[in-house]
Amino acid sequence: MSQSEKPSDLKNPREAIRGAFLEMMGQVKDFHSALHRYACGLTGNVWDAEDLCQEAILRAFGRIGLGGDEIKDLRAYLFRVATNLWLDQCRKKQPMLMELPEAITTEDKPYQPDIGIALERLATALPPRERSAVLLKDVVGFTLNESAETLDISLGAVKAALHRGRQRLGTMQDESPVTPVQAGLSPELVDSLVSAFNSRDVPKLLSLMTEDAETDLLGVMKSRRKDTREMVIGHTLEDPSLKRAEIVTFQGSPLILLWHDVKGEEVIMEVLRIEVEGDKISKTRWYYFCPDSLRYVGKTLNIPVQVHGFHGVK
Repeated sequence: MSQSEKPSDLKNPREAIRGAFLEMMGQVKDFHSALHRYACGLTGNVWDAEDLCQEAILRAFGRIGLGGDEIKDLRAYLFRVATNLWLDQCRKKQPMLMELPEAITTEDKPYQPDIGIALERLATALPPRERSAVLLKDVVGFTLNESAETLDISLGAVKAALHRGRQRLGTMQDESPVTPVQAGLSPELVDSLVSAFNSRDVPKLLSLMTEDAETDLLGVMKSRRKDTREMVIGHTLEDPSLKRAEIVTFQGSPLILLWHDVKGEEVIMEVLRIEVEGDKISKTRWYYFCPDSLRYVGKTLNIPVQVHGFHGVK
């Protein structure tokens, strides 16, 4: 700030930052599905994948704000940030990672099952470097050079990781992680939760939560305030298209499906995850502005979904 410039002369910093973030998201939306799919393969589940994508985007936004070296390719940069974040998590869990040889001379053909959710699930059994290389090359479609740059390793190391990863995948079988039954919650809480949703009973829903229950509307806000819980729940239940709630177990945790009537057809427009302490809900995570996570749930459960894009992004 120059000596002649007063703080009152500046734009509202919150609005300026918000505008810059939305401008970046306008570019990210064009390749977010590929980033999300890659993250699903890395983490092994859609929820951690959503968190990884959001963290990578925030890191990239902060990096852009700090200046320094110009980010010439936002897509490549975000894939690299996501990879590094995930590898850091792996190192914390397993400090000693096996190193791969720098080159393999054998020419092998890509492993070619139906490239989709099945391959992403299989890839989670691979060591970190092999997993990243297979997902980048065979799922996302990166070239070998792009993969090497993203992983910050040599071209020979990428070829080695691909070779070993594809060999391992050829011996594996896919197992679906979806168990569409009610589990992980007491029958009483399940009945009360579904009943409160379906009767649009806001006070009842609030009574099922702890006093400091966290509300996380992904991509928008996170809060432990009661008025925030009331606002999010009230806004959801005020939607005239909302028809019913259903609870299933998806990838090991309870998932609430919110069914809406869209032109006479029932579709999922939002899903909600909860965490429980004792007989009360301690955390709610609302996946409304998470289009790729919603599509993933719909594809895995074979149910229709309608997505809304990212918050504030046209």
